[in-house]
Amino acid sequence: MIEMYLNNISASNKTKVNKLRKIILQASPKISETIKFKTLFYTYKGLFCYFSIETKTDKLYIGFCDGYLLSDPKLYLTNKYTKKIRKLYVDEITPAFIQILQVFLQEAIWVKDKILKK
Repeated sequence: MIEMYLNNISASNKTKVNKLRKIILQASPKISETIKFKTLFYTYKGLFCYFSIETKTDKLYIGFCDGYLLSDPKLYLTNKYTKKIRKLYVDEITPAFIQILQVFLQEAIWVKDKILKK
């Protein structure tokens, strides 16, 4: 199922997704990867984050399911059209972007463990 998802996205987004999958899975051994709602989801004590691509622009983003609880003083995350989900758009995968993603992943794990107590 995951390979089918990857085969249905553009080559540039597929390259990005494959790099980012490893980073997400390395954030915790308890994170698992699955297909839900026709997209690539990660679970950690429930829905955690997912990849999505905007149809009109082909822009890739990572949606954090409980993103409204994440601190974001530099406004990397957007919440357009969503109440709880926050989106981190993926332009280039630079060392700085990876570091930002890792911080959000660790905070999202902390939110699940401490605030939501799931």
